[in-house]
Amino acid sequence: MGAASLLSRFLGFVRDMVIAWVLGAGLVSDAFLAAFRLPDLMRRLFVEGAFSMAFVPVFSERLSGEGRDSALKLASSAGRMLAVVLIGAVAVGILATPALVSILAPGFSIRPAQFDMAVSLVRIMLPYVFFIGMTALFAAVLNGFGHFAAPAFSPLVLNISVICFALSTALAPDSPAFLLALGVLFGGVCQMFLQVPFLRGRGVCFSLFGTWTDPGIKKIRRLLIPSIFGASAYQINLVLGTFLASFSGLGGISYLYYADRLIQFPLGIFAVSASTALLPGLCRQACLKQSDQMSEDFEKTLGLIFFLTLPSMMGLIVLRQPVVDLLFCHGAFDIQSSRLTASALLYYAIGLWAVAGTRVMTPVFYALGETRIPVRASAISIGVYGVLGISLMTFMDYAGLALAASAAAVVNFGLLVRQMPRDRLEWRWKNTRSSLLMSFTLSSVMGAGVWLISRGVIPDKVGWSLAAGLFGCISAGVFIYGVLSIACGRPEMKWAWALFENRGKR
Repeated sequence: MGAASLLSRFLGFVRDMVIAWVLGAGLVSDAFLAAFRLPDLMRRLFVEGAFSMAFVPVFSERLSGEGRDSALKLASSAGRMLAVVLIGAVAVGILATPALVSILAPGFSIRPAQFDMAVSLVRIMLPYVFFIGMTALFAAVLNGFGHFAAPAFSPLVLNISVICFALSTALAPDSPAFLLALGVLFGGVCQMFLQVPFLRGRGVCFSLFGTWTDPGIKKIRRLLIPSIFGASAYQINLVLGTFLASFSGLGGISYLYYADRLIQFPLGIFAVSASTALLPGLCRQACLKQSDQMSEDFEKTLGLIFFLTLPSMMGLIVLRQPVVDLLFCHGAFDIQSSRLTASALLYYAIGLWAVAGTRVMTPVFYALGETRIPVRASAISIGVYGVLGISLMTFMDYAGLALAASAAAVVNFGLLVRQMPRDRLEWRWKNTRSSLLMSFTLSSVMGAGVWLISRGVIPDKVGWSLAAGLFGCISAGVFIYGVLSIACGRPEMKWAWALFENRGKR
């Protein structure tokens, strides 16, 4: 999953580079990216979190207790119900698009041309919600059977579609944003149909005919809303950030979007992949009352995530400006836009470790059936973001929203740590805390070394020399961190090596 996510995030960068090259940072780009927030939020909520956390525990329980046939009946019933709900939601959304845009980006109302463009773009992309919702169900079923490859590679299709449609703007330069919106919709269609052969290979077939009600549907429905709020506080905060940034100057939404895309790179490769792969195993262990094995798997995974995420965070902080310059400073995206995006990246990166930790911790609560705790933590986190975001915007503009998102993520993580049900999970926080502090210390030393090296090898202008300098700095950082980890006898180094070694043998 990490390899698939790495490839997907790489193509995502190519996609965003092309979008930045075509649209730049201004009125049109803000309209497109604000409109894209809605389908992108649905993708992150359904595919990367909430739906899986509601469906997989019930599906795994049915698979373990009543067998394969019963589990497949549950999946078919869920598919029929989800399709009806999504079609209805898309229809209502298309009719109420002006209201949606007013809620999502109310600041556009002072610029009627931008508001009208956003409305048109949302209407083009809204059907994507249906296709990505069904993709999430298909992916959850495959994950329940222990298959992760097809769901992990499906985002590649979306990125390829948007890239192709973006390149086609050369043929229609007067409407680039609308072609990009069509690329998003077409990518959603392809993502859904990509899962179908793998489902059929496991004997799964969805049909409109059959039982529409199943006892498990009620349980999924009961878990779904808590899952949305409990697993997606950071994503909800990003949407709230779009709402607040619409009141800032032109380009604020774009700067935050591109900075967040860089944060999503390590977050997707490590935290999202780990939490998605961890959930089915935790559910099976919870059903079988294997608390010792559950605790060991969770503790190792969390330690490994900090071991991998903290050096990534430090690297983004130290190399933020050259990274943004290399990826986005092309075409309509100028030097000033690059500097403002790097500023947002700094403040987003500060909280990367907390966002990653929260993503790994949340599945434990859902595997144990403790849904209220993540919901309360998320609600408090969203409240903290709203208060801090409005306060910091007064003197930091859009960058204050990025800092508020990091602070809210730290609050969310701290609340989950404090409220972990230790009577049902023998988790030793002291071990995790020591691992966190050691990873932070070694990452800081690595960051200092990379900063010193970058002073001599990073040029001021964008080009191949910048790419070579960045590659050298990143390679040096990996080497420094690896040597320090081996010298300190970090167990996470052994776990990571064992994972790669076992995967290589397979």
